Amino acid sequence: MITWLAIVWKELLQLGRDRAGLLVLFAMPAFLVLVVSLIQDNILKSGLDSAIVVLVADEDGGQVAERLRDSLRESTGLTIVDHQDGEPLTQAQALAGLADGDGQVALLIAPGTTQRLEQAATEMSQRTITTGDETAAAPPLAENWVRLYFEPTVQGGFKAAVTQAVERLAQGIEMDYRLARMETELPAQVNQVIATALKDSLPPDMEIQPADLPPVRFHWDKRPLLNVSTEYAVDGVAGGLPSSVQQNVPAWALFGMFFIVVPLAGTMIREREQGTLRRLLVMPVPAAVLLLGKVAAYVLVCCGQFIVMLAIGRWVLPRLGTPVLELGSAPGALLGLVLVCALAATSYGIMVGALARTYEQASMFGAVSVVIAAAVGGIMIPVYVMPSFMRTASQISPLAWGHEAFLTIFVRQGGVAEIGLQLSLLTAFAAVCLTIASAMLFRRALAD
Repeated sequence: MITWLAIVWKELLQLGRDRAGLLVLFAMPAFLVLVVSLIQDNILKSGLDSAIVVLVADEDGGQVAERLRDSLRESTGLTIVDHQDGEPLTQAQALAGLADGDGQVALLIAPGTTQRLEQAATEMSQRTITTGDETAAAPPLAENWVRLYFEPTVQGGFKAAVTQAVERLAQGIEMDYRLARMETELPAQVNQVIATALKDSLPPDMEIQPADLPPVRFHWDKRPLLNVSTEYAVDGVAGGLPSSVQQNVPAWALFGMFFIVVPLAGTMIREREQGTLRRLLVMPVPAAVLLLGKVAAYVLVCCGQFIVMLAIGRWVLPRLGTPVLELGSAPGALLGLVLVCALAATSYGIMVGALARTYEQASMFGAVSVVIAAAVGGIMIPVYVMPSFMRTASQISPLAWGHEAFLTIFVRQGGVAEIGLQLSLLTAFAAVCLTIASAMLFRRALAD
């Protein structure tokens, strides 16, 4: 036992002298989780955000433009810019502002939009309320009264969210105009119906006076009758919304764990080159004890990495405006998963160190392989947005297994039973790596 603890202490001392390796293990994942979590949290909070600047060129000057502009500002949180140097923006200035990066969206309201909308609403209401079988001909619909221009980098969800918001507000304004015209047209059409009905039943010399009908008012309740709610299901029951912190803290913690391959493989190669490993092997210490001591030391380091990342998610990120990291309801399953992930990462690092002949080979192959496994495994980009063949390929990445298990605990409130498959895969991966490492490590050390 004392010999094993001495080997563990020796490994920790060697790592402590590698300041660059410590920065890779602790500073890099901490920086990544801070940056990526803050960016994704801003995206997940809302499809529209005050960071989106809309340049409004109002060439109409009527009520439509005013209502549309005010509604966008109040209901969406967009930043509305409609003046430049104290003067209203023109279409040319708005488009030039997009090109210069002053905004991401330009909203152009054509001249005469309010007048044309009033005329079209009157014609529509006359066609809607008819006095016989014949209906009035449909009026031609003018196009491009309201136009949206997007800066080329605004794509996907932001573009769709802005477009839908403008369309929804425009439809509400249009409905108000239609109802206002129907309030005027309905009494006139009723009078015409009464006059037509009485014309044949009264003497020809009797003059028909229009009925003095009271004004009609449509009190339009804009509240929706069909509400669509959005929730997340956890084990068949409605649950909470997964946060950017729950997504990114375990993701980049895993990335940092597996990046232990760089300092670990480098330490092993230096031991071989300096003859340290050969001297250890000729001592009366079983080779398994040497290997297990190295494994234990770096498993402790990986667990330390994860504790640092959890601390960032619990206490640092919330101070920057993100949600607090929720750890789920199965602390035992979380502890077991952290240990298994640390074992898998350490075993992979030992295998790379045993197979590589030079430090350059180990650092290059180890770093590149971890980055590829992270990209394929959904650490950098969520798996669900990948093409189907990439989603299939992600199943071979040990980082994908670990990340899925962490999400099961954090978000789906799972326990050991729910992550059993991932635990088995990670354990098998660690066993294969250690088997290969033990077969190659001591043989190469004695041969050298």
